Amino acid sequence: RLDKLEALLSGDANGPIEDDSALLAQLLGLDCVARYGSDTSPVLKQRKRTLTTLIQRLERLTLQHPVLWLVEDAHWIDPTTLDLIDLALEKIVGWPVFLIITARPNFAAPLASHPDVKRLSIGRLARKSLVAIVRRVAGDSVLPEMLVNQILTRTDGNPLYVEEMTKAVIESGKVEKIDGTYVLTGSIHDFGVPATLSDSLMERLERLSDVKELVQMAAVIGRNLDQGTLADLSALPPQDLANLLDRLVSAELLFRASAGGEATYAFKHALLRDAAYESMPRAKRIKLHQRLYEVLVARGGADPEIRAHHAEIAGLNEAALESWEEAGRSAVARSAFKEAVAAFKAAIRLCSGLGTNFRLAMREQQLYVQMGQALIAGEGYADRATMLAFSRATELADAIGAPDLQLPALYGLWASRHVAVQHSADAAERFFQIAGAQNDHGTQMVGLRMMALERFHAARLQEALDLTDRSIALYRPQAHGDIKLRFGSDPRVVAGQYRAWCLWHLGKADKAVEQMEQSLAWARASEHANTISVALHSAAVTTGTWLRLGEPAERMMRETLRLSEEMSLVHTGTWGGYFLGLALHRQGKDGAREQIEVGLDRMRRNRDKRFNHLHFSCAAEIYADLGCHEEAAAAIDYAFVALHESKDNVYAPDLHRVRARVMLAADAGRVDEAQAHLQQAICIARAQGGLALELRAATDLAALLAGRGEKDQAADLLRPVYASFSEGFGTPDVLDAGTLLGEL
Repeated sequence: RLDKLEALLSGDANGPIEDDSALLAQLLGLDCVARYGSDTSPVLKQRKRTLTTLIQRLERLTLQHPVLWLVEDAHWIDPTTLDLIDLALEKIVGWPVFLIITARPNFAAPLASHPDVKRLSIGRLARKSLVAIVRRVAGDSVLPEMLVNQILTRTDGNPLYVEEMTKAVIESGKVEKIDGTYVLTGSIHDFGVPATLSDSLMERLERLSDVKELVQMAAVIGRNLDQGTLADLSALPPQDLANLLDRLVSAELLFRASAGGEATYAFKHALLRDAAYESMPRAKRIKLHQRLYEVLVARGGADPEIRAHHAEIAGLNEAALESWEEAGRSAVARSAFKEAVAAFKAAIRLCSGLGTNFRLAMREQQLYVQMGQALIAGEGYADRATMLAFSRATELADAIGAPDLQLPALYGLWASRHVAVQHSADAAERFFQIAGAQNDHGTQMVGLRMMALERFHAARLQEALDLTDRSIALYRPQAHGDIKLRFGSDPRVVAGQYRAWCLWHLGKADKAVEQMEQSLAWARASEHANTISVALHSAAVTTGTWLRLGEPAERMMRETLRLSEEMSLVHTGTWGGYFLGLALHRQGKDGAREQIEVGLDRMRRNRDKRFNHLHFSCAAEIYADLGCHEEAAAAIDYAFVALHESKDNVYAPDLHRVRARVMLAADAGRVDEAQAHLQQAICIARAQGGLALELRAATDLAALLAGRGEKDQAADLLRPVYASFSEGFGTPDVLDAGTLLGEL
């Protein structure tokens, strides 16, 4: 099969795209490790490359000839195929491609609102068209008008029903073809057109009694089936099976999709398959599903969700549970996160129904953790479903009382709550306490880092600094090199970046830069994409927001965005454009406002609220600098709302300082209000021990006082704050304060 795939790809006149064979082999579920080696890149990157490769293949086809792309029965479409179509829509507008998607009326998808998509609702066929179908099925012979009227009345304009019921009438033996016209062989009163499609099919199957059993077996397999599976299920001799399949094809119940050693077939329509399936007693269906599950296991190679489906219908719930979990893991491996979540949900449903013993409780807990991880990748940390999954995983772990189960669940719960700003401190505290009781410095290091983040955002800066020091001190490269794989990023790197933030806020800018650079070096040495991305993003915040340095912040953020794009790291990619805009503004470069506004729009729509107050306050200051006073006022108002929701008080001083600047930029007469906000900023920063933000606010207030002629008061205010600094004299904030003092 790999040889056939390579032959297909090499037939491209422009030559194969690099890695196409390996990517598409994985997509088709072919074992290709021996030939191509293992793909160790992150699953999101693999998924993106696969979708991109398929679209590139489509483009290359269009260079040879126009392409008709047909997607049928989209009401059953899987999420990944839907994502492929969404991605392709942006590309194919200028290509010679005609994309047709057929679906039932209740199908709803975002692609329907795309400006280049036209939705057509197809109603029932007119009588003239239906009569034409009857004539075609009848071989251009004429059926009695009364029978035609009965067929059209019973089928209600559905072309499939018209075809099947016309065949049922012709095959009934109650009409005879004479000189191109069908005539009744008996009284019209003794003849009845089948009332439903199911009745029509059953009448046809009864007349084809030797194939009835086989078509029912085929229906158990599904709308699409291969001859090998049907042979194993039916246990018929090969030639007998081939003859019966030929009869089903001749009767137009099945179509032969491909011939040869791996012949495949499909029911002419899903409704025909459904009718054949429903024609069996339930006990017989269950028995066939059980036998089919055994066949699939014995043959190997069947997709786990297929095995799960048949096992569940057969009542083999333990086997179905195993297969659904395998399907979930397989979906995660190919970055199909929505499919993974659906599979894990099915496994959880079965697990819950099997009982309440200790073994099943552990199994269910682990399923919830896996589903939570898939939800993080697919929907984000802050999604409600993510939080619910980890919350349930934590409840189950607590009931079991096993720390090795509690810690991953608590970490997931904390991370989702922390990002969504929803009472995450309790989860961090519990993780910290449980980890502290274990003889595992790795989890203790993670717990200390979690507590440090909570203390920092609560403006308990010295405590946060001490916790980062303790976390970093526990790190041992040989023992903890793989901990980033368990918790998403290297805890030493994250602790180091927050240590840099703490140092800057405490007035230690030079030490903050030293720690930032050290953490970046640790991150690069880890060769772990998410860790590097998080470190670059945090460093860009340090340089661009705290140190107010544009060029290094731009360089770091461009690297972050490039890495996020290459590795499909959605979390850092969401913020990246905004911070790039901030860095561009610091340097007076073009495009800053556009980048910032795109970033702000994403943040408004994103459930990730942790830094909204910081982002919007920085934007407000930029809008004020640009003379966009309404936008500045709206941004700082939004920042204060976000501050109130998050209780993230470490940024409160700067929000008050920025509000004062926004006020004065719009109306120089609002001096008293601005002064009140600056005094409040100084008061809050002093209480927090946040010397850096106190200096910023004191500098602005001193400038305001000096502008009113109160130079002595201004100097008296600023001098002691400036004198508290023992380093950072080359940073913009300290330089500005020193320059102003010199003028005073």
